[in-house]
Amino acid sequence: MPPTWYWLGPPEEDARPLAAVSLTYTWSDGHTHTIVDRAIPSDPREQAILRALLAHALGLLDADAPVSP
Repeated sequence: MPPTWYWLGPPEEDARPLAAVSLTYTWSDGHTHTIVDRAIPSDPREQAILRALLAHALGLLDADAPVSP
């Protein structure tokens, strides 16, 4: 089954071109994707998973950040 892409923003913004870099979340169904720097998943469970993934990623970035002298 091919992936399903959802754009959850206002209709007037649908024409915006995709950025070369974006943050995409694949839902737990493995087929639905949301571009989260434009919209968030509508399902509360998927929002909780996304929130946990973002917190984990930020923790990894903070742990790898150089320490200022």
